[in-house]
Amino acid sequence: MRTRLWIIGLCLTAVTWLAGCAPGLDASEKQTAIIALQEGDYATAGVHADRYLRQNPDDVDALLLSSLCLARTASDMGGVNKAAYNLERATNLAPKRFDAWYLYGWLLYENGKYTEALTALDKAENVMPSSLDINSPARANLYMMIGVSCAHNNLPRGFSYLQALRRFEQFRSRPEVYNSLAILCLKQGDSAQALTWLLEGEKMTPENSDLLRNIAVIYDIYLNNPVLARRFYVRCLGSLPPEKAGVTGAQIRNRLQQLQ
Repeated sequence: MRTRLWIIGLCLTAVTWLAGCAPGLDASEKQTAIIALQEGDYATAGVHADRYLRQNPDDVDALLLSSLCLARTASDMGGVNKAAYNLERATNLAPKRFDAWYLYGWLLYENGKYTEALTALDKAENVMPSSLDINSPARANLYMMIGVSCAHNNLPRGFSYLQALRRFEQFRSRPEVYNSLAILCLKQGDSAQALTWLLEGEKMTPENSDLLRNIAVIYDIYLNNPVLARRFYVRCLGSLPPEKAGVTGAQIRNRLQQLQ
């Protein structure tokens, strides 16, 4: 039951940080890069940031901007690794920069490196500016990434972060929150509470195939209730997005035959 974060607004948040904290970039390259990033043109933004970076390799703002663009345009792990290297350099050069640790943790998180991500994200929380609004998207995204990373590392402290997300409007009904709470409960050996979280999420997003499948799996594997397992497997089949209809659909149909 792997869960994944779809980070809403992360890049726009990064644009705001970089636009306000990039005095090191020369005016023309800085302005062109930021405008391109705001328009979603990561390739162009990266080109202009890299031009400056070649002449000023220790400029933290340029490292952040270039790394963000590279992370969004990389076609293979070589590009991702380069972005990670630059972001690690940025955190070494500016260990008290919240945005540096945040972006570094985000990149590691997005690539499934949850243990390493958690180290960076914890650092981000430790240096988070007191001026950052308590209801800001950046704070909510940080809590989500920490909570999910804790779930994958079987760390109970993830519960406090994931439960806190329910006070943020943009996460209150997000299936990822409830799936992650369920994952952590299962790793802690509490299948009943895992089911409770999943059913709460299902009430908010009743057509989400991930929630429905996870509910079915708990009834099937953990609670030995084939009747309810079949019910939720069938509902999941009807809710699968096209990209999951093939492999996942076949797996579910095969399990339904076994449960007859």
